[in-house]
Amino acid sequence: KDEYMKFGVPDGSCVDAEGYLWNAVWRTDSKERGVVQRIDPATGRVVFTVDLPDKISQVSCCCFGGPNYDILFMTTAAEALDRKATEQPHAGGVYAVRLPFRGRPESRLN
Repeated sequence: KDEYMKFGVPDGSCVDAEGYLWNAVWRTDSKERGVVQRIDPATGRVVFTVDLPDKISQVSCCCFGGPNYDILFMTTAAEALDRKATEQPHAGGVYAVRLPFRGRPESRLN
């Protein structure tokens, strides 16, 4: 595997009210738990991590919502996984977590 793929590959992203990038990490090893990382745009460093429960490995996208934009919603996938046979029975589900950070409204396409 390429060096950058050891941890996983970047997938869907959003930006919070402070301009930090939130990136869903699609794990290339189904035994590794999926994460969403908050990345400082000035340094490129990960400054906060949301670990998904249930050993979900395929996190596909994230966005902020709720009345205060302080809930991070995360979509997951079940690509090439047999959910009945794996430790990821909820793969393909949507997760949400309230955070001490706020997102911002997204533009709508017409």
